[in-house]
Amino acid sequence: MNENFYPESEEILFTNREKELETLEFYLEEFLNGIKENVCIFGLRRIGKTILIREFVKRHKEIKSIYLNFEFLFSVPIELSQSFILESAKWFFDKELEIYDLVALPGGEVVKKLLRELEKGESSKTAVIKLAFEYLRVLGKEEKIVVFMDEFQEILKLKNYRELRNILGIFREYINDENILFVISGSFPHIMRDMIANGESPLYNQFKELKLDYFERESAYELISKVIECGEESKRLTHQLTGGHPFYIISIAKRTKLIHRIYELSVNQTTIKRAFLIETLYPEGGIYKHCSYLLNTVLSLAKYKAPLIGILNTLLKEDGLTQSKIAKRIKVSQGEARLYTSELERLDILQRIEDRYYIEDKVFKMWLDLRKTAELGESPRDKPVEIYLKILERKYLKAKTELGKAKESEVRERLREKLRIEFKPYLDKGIEFDGVGIDDNYVTILELKWKNKPADLRAMKNFLEKIEQSEFSTEKKRLIFISKSGLTPAALKFAKSNGVEVLDNTLEEVREERV
Repeated sequence: MNENFYPESEEILFTNREKELETLEFYLEEFLNGIKENVCIFGLRRIGKTILIREFVKRHKEIKSIYLNFEFLFSVPIELSQSFILESAKWFFDKELEIYDLVALPGGEVVKKLLRELEKGESSKTAVIKLAFEYLRVLGKEEKIVVFMDEFQEILKLKNYRELRNILGIFREYINDENILFVISGSFPHIMRDMIANGESPLYNQFKELKLDYFERESAYELISKVIECGEESKRLTHQLTGGHPFYIISIAKRTKLIHRIYELSVNQTTIKRAFLIETLYPEGGIYKHCSYLLNTVLSLAKYKAPLIGILNTLLKEDGLTQSKIAKRIKVSQGEARLYTSELERLDILQRIEDRYYIEDKVFKMWLDLRKTAELGESPRDKPVEIYLKILERKYLKAKTELGKAKESEVRERLREKLRIEFKPYLDKGIEFDGVGIDDNYVTILELKWKNKPADLRAMKNFLEKIEQSEFSTEKKRLIFISKSGLTPAALKFAKSNGVEVLDNTLEEVREERV
């Protein structure tokens, strides 16, 4: 393995992904036993796909691995093919080689053909790309290999060449070689799934899916502890701010550590917030650079740039709009709105829950919103940081107002009279419920939504996920969800199928959906 492939500084941060590693190991064992199934790893950018691959390669030195990052290799076809072959040779022969060095090694005949193509005034684009894949096939005859193709969605750029519009069909000719296990990975889940799960794609049903999600609370806390020592509340806040995205967690933890060292500020929740703001709004911050790169990449891939920006700006003002409301806000037809929202879904910027649209990445959403008014410097003591601390707390951390607390207290009291159970607000290890009551029979858990729009499916799923992560997960329990404005049809159906009692603002059971 290339010694620079997996630096120790990155290796020590590897956290959680044991289930995914075991899945890859299962397919490796099957491959070595003559039963081959290729694998597709997908997840949002910086979610941990590459570090998972690196950890796997480190643990399995008994098998020859080749790692190809299409984002860095990509060029015009002839240069792509040459870089592809040189990188494959470096991994297979475990040393840096020039293209002419390869002539005398296994695969040399393929290299000779490529060199002849290089000498032509205009080479065949199809031929040179096929030579790259053919080179892997020849190496596989020497010994079995696992070929990792990272940022695989970049291969679709070859469709810009008329000869290569069927690039996936060309690749399909090589993926069933019994001596090569292909593991492709990519940062745009919808695009990756469309390549392997769309019945019209040449790669349909040729890859097993392996999706990487955000870290749950315990893994997020473990990752934070690998970077900086801090209290439970600071960890809870970091998880809340990042949603469990590993890159964001590391960025905030490292910035907090730097602030503590240079500015001698205590490691507490306020310093965590300052670190988050600087990482997100300072142009040299890791999160700022990531979000900027993501936006630029999305716009470069998108077919309709201006309307997409219009939709994002609209959802920044009010999340969870329907397609018809989006159409009205940006003044386009329903058909156009459908086209634009579908494009943002395809690029994994929007998430559709029922018929409502949300910006999927909450940190990206905050960056889009806050950077419109200002950028920050590096110092946590700058006055603008203080201003943005108040904005962050008011707009995004959603600390409960006195009115909100009073309403919760009122509802708990009315439920106590109705059910003869004493309810108390609950907060433990980052899990918060609006009320928990315990009697001899079971635990009653209360969730309260006091908004002017129906609670949706996401709110209901979040409630059940919190319960699964809490100390009550294995207890006999009664679940009550109270919504001032009722529930959407899908949310109510989901609640009933999961045994959740739904009450309205009069504490009467909701039997019909509100739209």
